[in-house]
Amino acid sequence: MGYDYEKYRRNEVISLGYNPDKLSKGQIDIMMEPNEAPENYACDGEISASQALRRWKSRLADEGFAPKEVRDLVKKIIG
Repeated sequence: MGYDYEKYRRNEVISLGYNPDKLSKGQIDIMMEPNEAPENYACDGEISASQALRRWKSRLADEGFAPKEVRDLVKKIIG
């Protein structure tokens, strides 16, 4: 039996307190970016950590996450 990436991803979204069936693929992609695609999150290291965080927060908001959800995601994912 192979690795089930979609199952892993669903479980990660659920562990963050969200229903993956109620989120778009874009929302999940952006939400998971710091862990799943750190090179995209940090623009291949071409921006500072603070710039990467600001950019990610802006992109979360652009995908429809409310300000409180953005703060919660930052706390849960970034720490």
